[in-house]
Amino acid sequence: MNQGGILFVSRSKGIFPLARMLCRQFGCINMKGTDRGARALNWVINDYKPRLVFFEAGFYGTATPYMLRRLREEDMPGLTIAAFSLGECPLDIELRFLFYGVDRYISLRHGMADFMHGFKTILDGKAYIAQKVQKAFEDLDVIPEPSSRESDREDEVLVLLANGKRRKEIAELLDISQRTVANHRTSIFSRYQAKNVPQMIRLAQNAGKIKLNGYYCLS
Repeated sequence: MNQGGILFVSRSKGIFPLARMLCRQFGCINMKGTDRGARALNWVINDYKPRLVFFEAGFYGTATPYMLRRLREEDMPGLTIAAFSLGECPLDIELRFLFYGVDRYISLRHGMADFMHGFKTILDGKAYIAQKVQKAFEDLDVIPEPSSRESDREDEVLVLLANGKRRKEIAELLDISQRTVANHRTSIFSRYQAKNVPQMIRLAQNAGKIKLNGYYCLS
């Protein structure tokens, strides 16, 4: 069993060779990659026992910030978690990592120098937020308070439905039963008085709850 290594979580296995190269550049040779999610990911973490887990920002789609908060607060509160992005990630999604307590986030789109400095800082066991994201966070006039967990879960389901995920996929991503997904779906449809998903999307957009930014995300 590997103790104290670095775990990278991504849907794209092509990221793992790059991650391994970066880790070795900074003297970390104990690195593992996985594309597993939900409960299967928890099994990987329990078996590997990493000292640090890097999540690709889009791993759970637009629900990633919420899922990382749940992992930190409920499933594995002692786990050190960082998020990273090698591509485009909307600023509002990046800021949600900070809203929900993630204190380690780096993105290649904010510059190679900042990414590499942040990567090394995180490997050294320190918190680090990409400078442009940190500044945007500090410049906010009002920092929104996290809503209740039940409301959060409905928001997760809403966003995943809007992005075309089916009941089984949503259940696997959020590690809940398909019946629970169906209950949330019914509640969301009732909230917006919608008869189908396209109508739900339109009404949620009109209400300012979600917006289209390459994919649907919370406003």
